[in-house]
Amino acid sequence: MQNPTADLQARQRNIQLIRATKINPSDLQAWLDLASHQEHLVSPAVDASSMTNSERKTLADLRIAVYEKALKQFPENEAPVREELLLRLLSEASITLEAQKYKQKLQDTLQQHLTSFPIWTLYLNACQANPVEFRFEDVKAFFIRSLRTLGSNDNMVS
Repeated sequence: MQNPTADLQARQRNIQLIRATKINPSDLQAWLDLASHQEHLVSPAVDASSMTNSERKTLADLRIAVYEKALKQFPENEAPVREELLLRLLSEASITLEAQKYKQKLQDTLQQHLTSFPIWTLYLNACQANPVEFRFEDVKAFFIRSLRTLGSNDNMVS
């Protein structure tokens, strides 16, 4: 049974955080605070580690929506901020998407952010995650491709 006071407090705090992102849409910390706070909306007064799988997926969906809205507020020339948001979005996507769709999302993201070493790393980890699908030649080809791409670009984002 949920605590009505905790639920009300969580909703009020959410309103404050949404307001903060509207007042200053370029405040990265406001967006991160809003995304983090979604945990309290899904399950007020309960620790994230005790959430059910369904609650974790709901939380991930809420956070993805926040990160997608935040990304619209930061232009392409703010690469470090966008990368931070993308990494968080991809982390949540790993919870909501099945393995193949997640790998495809990573691949699509990589096409737009070829110089992001952390995104390359996420993609490589996803490719190696399933021992049944793991093929050495595929991983070797991926490593060669990533080294060529990252090595040929002087302004790599880390």
